[in-house]
Amino acid sequence: MTVLDELKLHYPEILGLMDEEFDSHEFILKLAHKHQPEYVRALYACQNVKDRAPFREVHKQISQSLHDYAIYINDKNSKDIWGAMQSNAVWRKHKA
Repeated sequence: MTVLDELKLHYPEILGLMDEEFDSHEFILKLAHKHQPEYVRALYACQNVKDRAPFREVHKQISQSLHDYAIYINDKNSKDIWGAMQSNAVWRKHKA
């Protein structure tokens, strides 16, 4: 099991905490807050990625993997974990 797989185990729980529409930054913040050990392991696993940007790599993988759990709507700018405005995906929960 990869570290991303460990995080994905918690996606349904985190989706239950999200509004009907949410962006990747909001999802990542909740996931990182609720499941810090798994999040830190994911960062550690990406410590040697190109450009030495483990946060960017982990967040990209999380956002891309949301396609299996939510419906992509569009992109928008919002603050990332560093407070910088960045483009990211907006999602809508799947209907049960």
